[in-house]
Amino acid sequence: MSKVFIVTPRIKDLHRLSAWVEERFPESTTIVAHSKVGDLEAKMHKFATGQADMLLSTSIIESGIDIPRVNTLIVNRSDMFGLAQLYQLRGRVGRSNLQAFAVFMYNSSETIGATALRRLFAMEEFTELGSSFALAKRDLELRGAGALYGIEQSGTVTGVGVELYMTYLRESVTDWKIVERYTYCDDPQILLSKAYPTIPASFIPNDGERDAANSRILETQTFEELDQVRC
Repeated sequence: MSKVFIVTPRIKDLHRLSAWVEERFPESTTIVAHSKVGDLEAKMHKFATGQADMLLSTSIIESGIDIPRVNTLIVNRSDMFGLAQLYQLRGRVGRSNLQAFAVFMYNSSETIGATALRRLFAMEEFTELGSSFALAKRDLELRGAGALYGIEQSGTVTGVGVELYMTYLRESVTDWKIVERYTYCDDPQILLSKAYPTIPASFIPNDGERDAANSRILETQTFEELDQVRC
């Protein structure tokens, strides 16, 4: 019989969620596990050996858990998790020949933030094997890459998109390499002065969609390819 992971972001929600599950599935055996429970190892061993049908836990299962018999993951309040966490959680199922299912839930009575919604769309979009790099790139775009120099946690990447920023950076590094002498200063700055066509925010207001369109334009090599780009 297949098993189920049910994950929620807050410990205080576990017992309420456990009562809800037991009321609707009285024939199933459930185990509640989180970082503050005393017999955590014993509970995890009990679930791994098939002595329970559902494991209700926080995100502590996101890494290091390999239980092939588990084929269903239900994430409560998925809008409260980061994209990397959601990806790791989804990786807990589908580890055998059983058809796997991952369900990401959020409270429909509350307004979900735009960034949280984009994280869920990314999980829906990147489902193929080997999509971890593309997902990490999207996470970088959502959170911001930070400044190349200094301690700032947000830099210029969001304004131009990762692909265009990397193009600027590669060209700047190439320029540095051909300079025979270097001038050092206490406050170095990178000046991105090369002109590339970018789509104005007035045309595509959504940052993610605009960055994706700019990236597609940047990747074109001929006028024919450029004509095929549709924003």
